[in-house]
Amino acid sequence: MASIYSLKRDLQRYNNLRSAVTQLQGPLSAAVTNVRDARVGMSNAYTINGVSADNGLLSEIEEKLSSKSSTLSNVINAIDYEIAELNRRISYEESKKRR
Repeated sequence: MASIYSLKRDLQRYNNLRSAVTQLQGPLSAAVTNVRDARVGMSNAYTINGVSADNGLLSEIEEKLSSKSSTLSNVINAIDYEIAELNRRISYEESKKRR
């Protein structure tokens, strides 16, 4: 088994990684909302003969941004899993040490 020190070092690295990824997700989520609002606004305000002025471009951008946001959510979930696993291993190693 790894030493408690190395497990805690790994835990800190995962916590730092989680923080960095979370900082990316906030602005990306805001961008998705802004593009969605722009698309809906253009569709409502600038429809000519039943065709929206953005011609699907904003929908495509929104879809790509949403996909990236979803990917970041999956990354955060994977990081959270690793953090939980490291916490479990640290607890186990500390309990062994106390015996």
